Amino acid sequence: MTPDHDDSVRLIDAVEEASQSNKKLSIKGQSSKAHYVESKSGDLLQTSEHVGVESYQPDELVLTVRAGTSLSDIDEVLAEHHQWLAPDPPRYQDRGSIGGAVACGLNGPGRPWLGSLKHAVIGVEVVNGLGERLKFGGQ
Repeated sequence: MTPDHDDSVRLIDAVEEASQSNKKLSIKGQSSKAHYVESKSGDLLQTSEHVGVESYQPDELVLTVRAGTSLSDIDEVLAEHHQWLAPDPPRYQDRGSIGGAVACGLNGPGRPWLGSLKHAVIGVEVVNGLGERLKFGGQ
């Protein structure tokens, strides 16, 4: 499992600086879905270092993770309590992050019966285009 690393400050500073200097950013995680479309415009903002499980409450079925956390790391944590991500987002050659899965809205074949990943998200903390940290929903 990948060690936890909160990269929030660097990410917020990069977005804020880009906004103030009117620059574009090209956001890149693990590149597991780069074969769909890859942006070549703007400065690269790598999110794959922003990883880790912030909290996990198996009895409540609540997991709080950072965007760059790999799906395989999440699978490992959930498996300890015989749980799994019901929407089963694709794991391209065992790559892919939870942030990319939510951003792309890709789900596995059980989606019609188990729901989509976006419907399992009850709260989110994001950085907007001005570099402001915003929180929506629950934890």
